Amino acid sequence: MRLMPLSSEGRRTFSVRDYCEIRKGWIFVTSKPAYMEVMKPVHGVLLGSLINRLIGMGKRRDLPTTHIIFEEASTILVQAFHTALIRLRKTGTPVVFAIQNFSDLKVPYGEKAETIYSQPYHKIYFRTSSDDSSAKAERTIGKKRILIMRE
Repeated sequence: MRLMPLSSEGRRTFSVRDYCEIRKGWIFVTSKPAYMEVMKPVHGVLLGSLINRLIGMGKRRDLPTTHIIFEEASTILVQAFHTALIRLRKTGTPVVFAIQNFSDLKVPYGEKAETIYSQPYHKIYFRTSSDDSSAKAERTIGKKRILIMRE
């Protein structure tokens, strides 16, 4: 907890409850690589309480919110991320997440990885050099055969 900034340093205090009431501004949850493992529980509690508060408030068209999550396996607790994907959809809150490889989901989430992978309505794929990821993308997209006519 000594890594948490004190309000006497001239920084404003942050409250999940206050943020959810007005939903103004951005929340960046980050840490230096040296402190990533130490801060993981703090990040999990913060994001878990934010997600649960937004779910509890229900659908609010007057206060739109979008969650953009990168490297979720290293920052969010397993249950918090799974809950965000499943239940925030019911509140009309979009969740955008990015992974580099399907195996990034398999290790921390185990059996829930397939559920998490199948949740997004839209998926964007980029080129991959991994055979497993290529096969997974091919099964998701579907096999297409392209014929090129040449004279």
